[in-house]
Amino acid sequence: MNQFSNVESYIRSFEGNAKEYLEQLRSIIHEVVPDCNEVINYNIAAFTLIEGGIRDEQIMIAGYKNHVGFYPHPATME
Repeated sequence: MNQFSNVESYIRSFEGNAKEYLEQLRSIIHEVVPDCNEVINYNIAAFTLIEGGIRDEQIMIAGYKNHVGFYPHPATME
């Protein structure tokens, strides 16, 4: 299993639709929260919604062979 150091390398590790959808989600997150920071959390892409944001203040996205996952922490949905 690869260990990723940044979101860019994480997304580039995928092919096809998964890569395309991860890039789209990343773009949407940056559009909605321009000041978010990209981090790797649990070895998947995460976006902190406030500076130094902990898991409760993050949105995570993950790629799989046949789908992608979108994981907003319940507190971020407010």
